[in-house]
Amino acid sequence: MQALGEFGEGCLCGDCAEKRLAEIRNPGPKMLKKLLPFAAVFALGGVLSVLFWGKDRTFFAVGLAAMACGIMGTYSRIRNTRDKHREYSSLSDGEAAYEAAWEAFSEALPAKDGDNDMSYIPINDRTLAMKNGDLMIAYDLLPDIARKAWKILHGKDKTAEK
Repeated sequence: MQALGEFGEGCLCGDCAEKRLAEIRNPGPKMLKKLLPFAAVFALGGVLSVLFWGKDRTFFAVGLAAMACGIMGTYSRIRNTRDKHREYSSLSDGEAAYEAAWEAFSEALPAKDGDNDMSYIPINDRTLAMKNGDLMIAYDLLPDIARKAWKILHGKDKTAEK
């Protein structure tokens, strides 16, 4: 279930934004930490496969599946990091800094409110120029929620007050 919350304000220090932008532009050091769990799953799968080669098909299959998961997870993480790097490389320095700041800021906010997942929409010129469908796609909103969010952002609905 999705519902609209309320307006809020916050800030992020310049150092945190710069740090995030540096991580995106030079993902190498942090990437190793993110790939470690996939390497461990792959290695465990390899051990299981070797130990149960020709003995127990179930554990052998589990080992192969774990190796496949390790490979697919590694590929997915590298692909996502590469895509983000390309996306930020195509932005101007100011736009890249803004996007990195928003990413760092939104990740610092709570992800859950009880059982409900939280999503955040920045109120800026870009989001104000979006139509209902654009909001729906960009922020993974249901159609009714996107329409209501658009109305609130444009002052046509006073449900959420600033």
